[in-house]
Amino acid sequence: WERGGAWDRGMLAGDEGPAPSPPPSPPGKAGPTLTKRRAAESLPAAGRRRVPRVNFSHVSIRSHQLELWGGGGVPGDGGAPLGLGWAVMNERRVPIDEFEDSRLGARRPKDVYGSQGCVDAGRRCELLIRAGSSLKQIRTAKQAVARLNRQRWQASSMLFGNSWLFSAPAGADCADVLSMMGTPNTEPVLLSAARWRSPSAFAEDLRSIIEPGVLVRPDSTADYLSLDWQALSDALARDVFKGQLVLLVDASPLCGGAAEPAGKAAQEDDDLPLWLLEQLVCRVAAALVAAASQPCPPLGSVFMVLQGWTAPRVGDSAYYIAPLT
Repeated sequence: WERGGAWDRGMLAGDEGPAPSPPPSPPGKAGPTLTKRRAAESLPAAGRRRVPRVNFSHVSIRSHQLELWGGGGVPGDGGAPLGLGWAVMNERRVPIDEFEDSRLGARRPKDVYGSQGCVDAGRRCELLIRAGSSLKQIRTAKQAVARLNRQRWQASSMLFGNSWLFSAPAGADCADVLSMMGTPNTEPVLLSAARWRSPSAFAEDLRSIIEPGVLVRPDSTADYLSLDWQALSDALARDVFKGQLVLLVDASPLCGGAAEPAGKAAQEDDDLPLWLLEQLVCRVAAALVAAASQPCPPLGSVFMVLQGWTAPRVGDSAYYIAPLT
């Protein structure tokens, strides 16, 4: 440390308080006025109080080799695990100002990194091959990942008594919710009920599961009957056969109320999001039944978490909501 970047222990140990200020000038006399800084400089060294400071000059960057199973993570998408090994490839030092300038525009906030910062399965496979892993090794790792995920999902089912519908506090962190469910490496589908002011907006929010043009029938009017619910159930069932699916719905704007009848929900925009949420819960339940009735067991399951929901059920649905605490 430089002297300016460390605590002056000797000075602090002998400092029993600030030195008394010089007496003010008598009234009517124009005595010399000093600024606080000049007054402090005029004091003897033993009476000065030093302000602790820390200075940063550079960033040391160490690059490690990519390898299969590096870091011990188990991806929830069924792909091969990618991580860092112990072997150091290179090291370099970068001035801190240059390092911060290079990250402008590329840094992701921590609350969206979990959904936007992940590397998809195809890209991970390319990086592993480039790092020296063989296709046989990658295939073996993917089989082990599928086996581990299946064991986790079975353990989660035993823990929650085969529950699939949950509620969580409105301010709960996404990573914490996934960890409580035993699916920390699953990338959730983030939905917001506040955006469901029309069937097209609802379909757009579910784009990662089903194309909006498939969910909304193009030859129907813009009311609640234009949604193809069976197509949504089929799409959810297909995702269950591929792997684990977690729907994280921000339901806090709905305040845990009860759904209105379908006819009124189609006429009142304020009731439409609540009615759509009830229908989505029913479609998830139908997808689980369809996946369980197939001769070949699915690779995963589907969980639905309602953030900010406080009621034990959604509308008239008979599905109980288990709170995550």
